[in-house]
Amino acid sequence: MTGTLAVLGAGPKAIAVAAKAAELRDMGVDTPEIVVVERTGIAANWTAAGGWTDGEHRLGTSPEKDVGFPYRSTLVPRRNAELDERMTRHSWQAYLIDTAQFAEWVDRGRPDRSERPPRGGDTHLGRGTGMAVAHRRHHRLRRRGDDHRARAGRTDPAAGGSAGDVDRRVLAARRRT
Repeated sequence: MTGTLAVLGAGPKAIAVAAKAAELRDMGVDTPEIVVVERTGIAANWTAAGGWTDGEHRLGTSPEKDVGFPYRSTLVPRRNAELDERMTRHSWQAYLIDTAQFAEWVDRGRPDRSERPPRGGDTHLGRGTGMAVAHRRHHRLRRRGDDHRARAGRTDPAAGGSAGDVDRRVLAARRRT
């Protein structure tokens, strides 16, 4: 399947989709391009910038439930274990190891993450996914038959943006009945 998959909002699900698509692509599996339309930033609703929180509260989901969870892929027959192993590269634990914070996290009893980005301001989310983030305000998703188009414009009208700044034919999931 080729084409473009548009995801509205750069939250954890968008990042999980982009990470899985990146790993599938690296495995040689035909995968759509992932374009995320987000007006603020990656995981913005976990921060004060998103307007939903002050960014200081603890997240309700344990750190182990990261973008690869539950690590039971069923997309690539005979290669699902490989895909799951590749997804661990995007895990919270991999981020902590990369930033020399893993031992401290374990020694402190593996505390839940706060909404505040980790040391250094790096949210770690989206790293290594090749995720294209269009920093735009979503305007419309239109469907005509099997053709779907997403339209989005710049978040700052003073920047000269219009609804046509992002206009792509996209893939859409069909609801199972």
